[in-house]
Amino acid sequence: MAAQHRRRSEWERLVGEFRGSGLTQQQFADSRGLNTKTLENWAYRLRREARAAAMPVRFLPVNVRAPVPDAAARNDDERIEVECGTGLRVRFAAGVDCDYLGRLFSMLTRSARC
Repeated sequence: MAAQHRRRSEWERLVGEFRGSGLTQQQFADSRGLNTKTLENWAYRLRREARAAAMPVRFLPVNVRAPVPDAAARNDDERIEVECGTGLRVRFAAGVDCDYLGRLFSMLTRSARC
């Protein structure tokens, strides 16, 4: 049997039907002529994406210190630096858009596990 390529929207529908069916993955896949591993992978992927999308953005408290005079002399622009517990460090200009920062940190926390 030749492999059949399905669109994401079709996999979303199939996984939804599987979850509501009460069948095991093997039973559901067999009844629809699907590869069990492919169904399993799509179910996992969609569940992981839904969980990531539902995670709230968390901001941590920061301590703001006055710049060291030598550092200020080397840098004409004021910059803000945020460091994640994993060592990830992000620098950006002061006055950056807060909505942008929220989207950026949301994406970074998903990929870097901040």
